Amino acid sequence: MSAPVMFNRRLRKQEIVEWLNLVRNSTATGCIEQNLAYSFLQLPDTIAFVASINDEIIGGTSIYRDRIRLGMVLSSVAIKEEYREISTFQAIKTSLPFMKTVAIRDIDAVITKSPDEKGIGFPASFELDFWMKSILEKIGFAPVGNIWSCALENNDDLIAKPNGMPWDHEPNMEGAKQLIWAQSKAAGLTTSLIWTALDFASKRGTLRTLSVNGSTRIATSIDRVCDIVLVGLLAIDPEYSTNSAVSHIANELRREQQLSIHLPLVGEGQQDFVKLLAEELGATLKGRSLTLLRKKL
Repeated sequence: MSAPVMFNRRLRKQEIVEWLNLVRNSTATGCIEQNLAYSFLQLPDTIAFVASINDEIIGGTSIYRDRIRLGMVLSSVAIKEEYREISTFQAIKTSLPFMKTVAIRDIDAVITKSPDEKGIGFPASFELDFWMKSILEKIGFAPVGNIWSCALENNDDLIAKPNGMPWDHEPNMEGAKQLIWAQSKAAGLTTSLIWTALDFASKRGTLRTLSVNGSTRIATSIDRVCDIVLVGLLAIDPEYSTNSAVSHIANELRREQQLSIHLPLVGEGQQDFVKLLAEELGATLKGRSLTLLRKKL
């Protein structure tokens, strides 16, 4: 008897809830919050797919096209457990471009380093399940570095303090782009993940920038989801005072009055800054290292 044929196609609007249920029930991290996930799927450069066998949806994937760095992010993969062995390779591969173009040079993916580790959930984090690593390698993904996912846990109420320098009245998108270009290598975030985070923050209205003499010194995003605060983007000008940057960001986090703070995208060059941020808040810092994989087209 021949094996069942799997088809992969674009997600339809009426299938979004079923697609999100797949992510929630068929991945280790699940979906952090349906409205946040729906917002990500509505980004102009997000493309979601469903994989089906005999008209049954057995999996789903999503990718984000980064038009600034000219790359992509494999942002989610969810396959029902009974179909993983026969369908995962094809579901992922048919979701991705198969050749290099002038607009897309490579594809990034993040994977957890242990089957026992669990992230905070899609789309606050794009980390893929550990069991997918061998399949991604067969498709052509290879390790290019590490990123960190950090959590700050507070034990006491946070009391906001006066800020010396006000945030920009309107976030400076162009300034944020210039800052990310300038600091991404030193921060350890030369990846399309950071441009995805910038776009997501801009579209959700959570982007905040601080400019001095017309130059953007801080670009960050602070978003309250469920009972946690997400700092989805963190970009600091290395020439700006570290103490001032820590103070500004810490004060915004204090205003949220939430004991749990997550930074799902921290570069290796940003770890000392996050430690200082935890000290300023009097919070316990927990960090997990994730593998950044890249497939060149």
